[in-house]
Amino acid sequence: SSWPFAGDATRNVAVQCCVEGSANDAGCRRHTGSESNVDTCVSGLANEGGIKAFTYNEAVAQCMTLRSQVGEKLELCSQSCANKGCFYNAQPVLTKLPCPIGE
Repeated sequence: SSWPFAGDATRNVAVQCCVEGSANDAGCRRHTGSESNVDTCVSGLANEGGIKAFTYNEAVAQCMTLRSQVGEKLELCSQSCANKGCFYNAQPVLTKLPCPIGE
């Protein structure tokens, strides 16, 4: 999925997963290896234009798939994962938080 950005540009929405039930950024998983490797970042590496577009359902499935790779119960995040790698800080990210109506 993509999101409108400055001017007419759009950006793909990044996926980041979190350990189930985690309430702080220690549970954030933006990558399964190196935080600067396009192949180990959940949605690709943002600074190389490599953000792979996911629908919401695909993002949920991606976190489920990564469970077996990292050995943790992962889900979409419900908290900020700022500064946790893959250059996603300047990207819109999918979460399990509902969007406020009217905004």
